[in-house]
Amino acid sequence: MALELLSVSKSKDSKHRHSKDKFVDFHVPTGLNLLEDTEYASQAAMWGIEGLPELGEIYPIGGAGDRLGLVDSDTGDSLPAALLPYCGRSLLEGLMRDLQAREFLHFKIFGKQCITPVAVMTSSVKNNHEHIVAICERLEWFGRGRENFRLFEQPLVPVVNAEDGKWLISESLLPVGKPGGHGAIWKLACDRGVFEWLYCHGRKAMLLLQRI
Repeated sequence: MALELLSVSKSKDSKHRHSKDKFVDFHVPTGLNLLEDTEYASQAAMWGIEGLPELGEIYPIGGAGDRLGLVDSDTGDSLPAALLPYCGRSLLEGLMRDLQAREFLHFKIFGKQCITPVAVMTSSVKNNHEHIVAICERLEWFGRGRENFRLFEQPLVPVVNAEDGKWLISESLLPVGKPGGHGAIWKLACDRGVFEWLYCHGRKAMLLLQRI
């Protein structure tokens, strides 16, 4: 869903909803309805499982997660979105369990084991990178081997105050930085050699997964 702030229009046919002195228009993207052709949907799912050995995955989980309000119960420190708990596991662990389930399904159907290389975009905010490395090391890289992971940090960019548009400055008089967003992932992955790394693992395509 895309959110656009549009200028005031005098058109009588306008479908915009008035909010103070601005109009807000919600554009809902059209997508495929898998219920309309279940046979094709099942075939497409099978193609995806069959092509798993040629597929790599990228997880952009370097977000600050400020709106989630995650806090370490022991230290009181703010935690990044990657540590969002769900059913007793972090967001990263949930992503890996989903991947392992698809790999196991591929093994059951085609009788071949495949280990998908995973690139993870992290950041330095709230020690996000260190937290992700700690999870991977604690779980022994999910039994997949360190060589099947590629971690790369996204840059932090200055932020402005939403009320007055002024730059936010920390107590040390340095600009407050937040993760640059997923728009930087393509150039960053190219600059950091992530695509070459996936290609060296025999991958011809990649799947970008975002859960929050």
